[in-house]
Amino acid sequence: MAAAKPSSATSGPTAYLVIVGGFILAMLVAKPFLGSMEDRSRQAECLTNLEFIADSIDERGLIPCGPWPETPPSEQPVDWSVMPSCFLAIGFDPELRLWGSYAVLPRGEGGWMATCALDLDGDGDSVVYEATDERTAARREGTED
Repeated sequence: MAAAKPSSATSGPTAYLVIVGGFILAMLVAKPFLGSMEDRSRQAECLTNLEFIADSIDERGLIPCGPWPETPPSEQPVDWSVMPSCFLAIGFDPELRLWGSYAVLPRGEGGWMATCALDLDGDGDSVVYEATDERTAARREGTED
């Protein structure tokens, strides 16, 4: 005859409440960290794409374009399958979904400037990253979101 299992205070409804409560607590603690990671990811998108634009200009020459989209998205990234053809000529993939609003413009005698504007919190104020023929991508002074 098998011995009966001893009853445990950590089984059944109590264990369920502890697990669910622990999960909720973990999410509350992680939420600010995850939001910060999301912002950093969007900023990295801008810097990476501005470097891509700079490389494209070196290879293909300046192709003025944008800004597109006209205002930076805040709720959802924009589907680039409907992007202006000049961005396709620069080399952007039409299957992209991006958070930034990009522009490539001539500047001075033979120079250029590329920008990426981000509205991280949806308030209409954008932080702008830029790359030029004279410097690599960085945040433009005086822009905060």
